[in-house]
Amino acid sequence: MIFFCFSQSWSFDLSSVSSQTKRAEFESGFSSYDSKTGEIYLATSAVVRQIDSNDFILKKISSQEILVKSEEGKIIMKFPFVMEDSSGTIKAQSGYYDYLKNEGELKNGTFKLGRFIFRGKSITVKEGRYSYKSASLTTCDMERPHYRIGAHKILLSPGKYFLAYSTVFYLGKVPIFYFPFIYKPLGEGTPILSQFYPGYDERNGFYIKSNYIYKFNKYSRAKLFVDYFSKKGLGTGTEIDYYKPEKNISSFSYYRIREYGKDSQRWGINGGMWHSFPMRNSSAYFQTYARLLSDPGFNNDFFRSNPFAVSSEKQAGAAFTYNASKTNTRLSYYVKYLAVNDNSSFVRAYETAPKLDFNTVPLKPFGVPFWNTWNFYIENAKNDTPYYQTSAYGAWTVSLPVKVYKSFNLYPSAFYYQNVYFSTSSRMSDSFIGRYGTRINARKTNSWGSLDLDFYSLRRNAQNKMRLDKTAADKGVEKQEISFSAFWIRNSASYLRFSGAYDLRDYSSSKKFSDRFMPLSLEIYNSGKNKEIFLQDSYDLSSGNKSFISQVNFGDDKDYFGFGLANYDSEKSKWIVSNSMGFVPPIPGKWRAEIILRYWTDFSKEGFKAGFFEKSAVIYKEFHDFRTKFNIRVREGVKEFFVYLTLKMNDPYRKDELSSKADYFWRPWRKPGEPRD
Repeated sequence: MIFFCFSQSWSFDLSSVSSQTKRAEFESGFSSYDSKTGEIYLATSAVVRQIDSNDFILKKISSQEILVKSEEGKIIMKFPFVMEDSSGTIKAQSGYYDYLKNEGELKNGTFKLGRFIFRGKSITVKEGRYSYKSASLTTCDMERPHYRIGAHKILLSPGKYFLAYSTVFYLGKVPIFYFPFIYKPLGEGTPILSQFYPGYDERNGFYIKSNYIYKFNKYSRAKLFVDYFSKKGLGTGTEIDYYKPEKNISSFSYYRIREYGKDSQRWGINGGMWHSFPMRNSSAYFQTYARLLSDPGFNNDFFRSNPFAVSSEKQAGAAFTYNASKTNTRLSYYVKYLAVNDNSSFVRAYETAPKLDFNTVPLKPFGVPFWNTWNFYIENAKNDTPYYQTSAYGAWTVSLPVKVYKSFNLYPSAFYYQNVYFSTSSRMSDSFIGRYGTRINARKTNSWGSLDLDFYSLRRNAQNKMRLDKTAADKGVEKQEISFSAFWIRNSASYLRFSGAYDLRDYSSSKKFSDRFMPLSLEIYNSGKNKEIFLQDSYDLSSGNKSFISQVNFGDDKDYFGFGLANYDSEKSKWIVSNSMGFVPPIPGKWRAEIILRYWTDFSKEGFKAGFFEKSAVIYKEFHDFRTKFNIRVREGVKEFFVYLTLKMNDPYRKDELSSKADYFWRPWRKPGEPRD
């Protein structure tokens, strides 16, 4: 028997087909019910609502026509429909939903979940999870999205995560790159962020650099680097950060590449660790650091924004430090290599393994009226020798501050240093050299700064003797000078410092007054709203200017101008200039540009000469859904262009406290948001 209804809204008990629902409500302009088959036909603005026992709408389906097979618990939509629930809204061309099994299949559907838009030719729904085939996703709500990520399959669990397989990133209709999978949490977790840098440089050819970033928790994060260079091959690396300042601050980065036609790998290691050991009345910590490279030019070939692009040295060290209330003990290892052969390789210049340091704070033992400080170390070290040499050092300093007036103080001190060198060869014998001296500092302080007048004398004994080394050219007087320093401070953003020293040593040949005066130093700093000025000059009365360094910056972080100028007495006719400029051009759209020029000018007798150290430009463009950065860099051995693109949907994960603090501690040269050098 078939019943017909017009413009009706009525309910049907679904307790037999759904343990989660007491009833369903049907609404339509026309409806019919077949009591034999249990089929309900709804047409003209048909709506089905799944309602729980608390009258809460769990799911709503709207279409022009809907067929409900009540005995099977199925709702069939042969025409375009909209399905809404707490997770979001799906629009599809056709499909069915099974109330009994809480599953369904939709054709040519679109699902809006927060800022994400998922599409698929076929969508399978099962227990609140969605499986998309021939799928795509985007965060662009334009009719023609600026970008989309096509995927063979997407698994979506609303409020938890989505996982896309075999993905291709499209900019408009243009495919840009392929990636095997993309994972992104939609709840409390963090995604695996992927970033790509296509580019070209003269040495490495066309390349694409890629980063994959995962944050394990609020303290730790890992990055994987996978790069391909058409002329050089595949490069891979990693960067791991852990930042919990009360306990451990660690960073480790490693990168390697075996260039085409080369038998050996090129590599770089950077980072270190600081780990604190909790103690009640003392403290202890272990620390390491490393900046190691296979060759001096490694960074310049692959990490050109690194400040050590062409490194003249590499080094590494480790130390354990124990701080008691009045002493400090440190056991350490250190090695340093210097570049040789026109910066083509490294040789070891110095190594200490190990070194033991012991220091005290100023003490007054046995009730003496003056302060005593002791410093000691013993080490095994290699300089230019193939074997270790053992040496020791001890120092005792006695001091007694004297308050002459409320703003005038004297700080006199006397000291004795002892160096001991232990024999490591039958051709050598143990030896020692002692040094002693005094220092008297007079300081006047007031509201605008301080004035210091300092006398310092350092004398050296003859080797293995307790008497002055008068037979040496300096007659055993290594230093004897009087110095002054004036420090004016206007506020925390402005200061001026002026200092100099005069040599008082007795020379066999008379020295002029100007020769005895050591270089005078002047330093000025001033900063304020949108400005910063720094100037430093060193002047020798006998030979003229030793060095001049200045830097002037105006503007904010987007519109700015910087000018730096430097000159050194090693090449007095040559001036080094550094210009930086950032501006927002007067054109529609969110554009921004930065330009850096570093060059030299030479006003020698042979005529005027000039040349560039580096030329670079960066253009930023912000689109509706993503940001781009176009980089051009030219310097000796480097001609490079690359593009950086990041999606705005990654902003909540890209700008986190862990990234900023770890970069500030280990990599302060990186700009905010830069994931790598």
